[in-house]
Amino acid sequence: MNAILRVLWILGLLFTLEFGWATACPLVPIPCQLSLDLSRDDPGLCAVINGTVQVTGALNYPMTCVTEIFGDLMIRNNDVLVTLVGMDSLSRVHGSVFVLGNSKLESLSGLGNLSSIGSFEGISASGSFRIIGNPLLTSLVGLTSLTHVEGALTIQSNQALASLDGWKLIYVRFRLLIDSNSALVNMDGLYTLTSFGPTGEVRLTHNRMLTSVRGLDNVTDIPGSLLVIGNSELSSLHGLSRLEFLGGDMWIESNPRLSSLQGLSTLPLLTTVGRDLVILNNTMLPHLAGLEGLTSIGRKLVVRGNTQLEDLRGLQNVRAVREISDEVGAVQMPHGQDSWEFGSCGFISSSGYVQHYCETFQQCQLLG
Repeated sequence: MNAILRVLWILGLLFTLEFGWATACPLVPIPCQLSLDLSRDDPGLCAVINGTVQVTGALNYPMTCVTEIFGDLMIRNNDVLVTLVGMDSLSRVHGSVFVLGNSKLESLSGLGNLSSIGSFEGISASGSFRIIGNPLLTSLVGLTSLTHVEGALTIQSNQALASLDGWKLIYVRFRLLIDSNSALVNMDGLYTLTSFGPTGEVRLTHNRMLTSVRGLDNVTDIPGSLLVIGNSELSSLHGLSRLEFLGGDMWIESNPRLSSLQGLSTLPLLTTVGRDLVILNNTMLPHLAGLEGLTSIGRKLVVRGNTQLEDLRGLQNVRAVREISDEVGAVQMPHGQDSWEFGSCGFISSSGYVQHYCETFQQCQLLG
């Protein structure tokens, strides 16, 4: 078999030489054992790169024939590139892709055939995609074929990024982090995202113009945690109404315009928070309506610093909780109330402690 492949490879190379070196790629892919800097190294007729590919300056040598990289693709600290045109044949990177700190990069055009990042073998996975610190990048247009990221996806500190439109992402294995993108208004471009790996989590943090989390409408399971922290303009959680399972924490903190959790109750499918439920320092939140489907909290409940909170409506169906907290005042009573009935299991006093649990576990169960 090896002899046959060798003959086919030679025939493909002869065909290429006969009909045009610059315009045709070999009929049989040529693997190359090397790492490249496309500013100074010509990949020639290589179709598969077994090594790292980077671009430190201008993209002087396009990857005309390269379809796969068994290593990382690094575009970082580049003060020349405006687009990534020249990588148009690339369909898969088995390592990670880093697009970091590129001061003039405006578009990811050139990665239109890239369909997956990372590889999954047995119980191990590799392949993160990090888009960080590109001040002129306005959208993700150019990633039209990307559907799978086998590692973490990080979109962080891209000051001009106003939209996540431009791709059809389906799966992220580990963490989805959308952080400190100061022009980002919504999450609409993630509307095709449906699933995460067994420890996958979502973090939406410090996006000061973010008004909506719509775009996560098709996500039903988050095996890890959901963190929504420090988004100055976010007013609701509409877009999370199909969430059925949350294996880790639900942490909603310091969203000063958040006035409702109702997005969680359009379809009240979420019944369990696997670990902590933390509702902290959301200064316009009047109640917890939206959590009516919740019956079980796997670990701690913390509700504190929500200065406009009128009542704890939303928690009335909770039947199981490990502990309120080991901190006095972890659940802060609304103004003028001394206690709150807690899921038919007793009540929380102004000290923040549960004063009484049901004596029978038929109505309520203290996990432990």
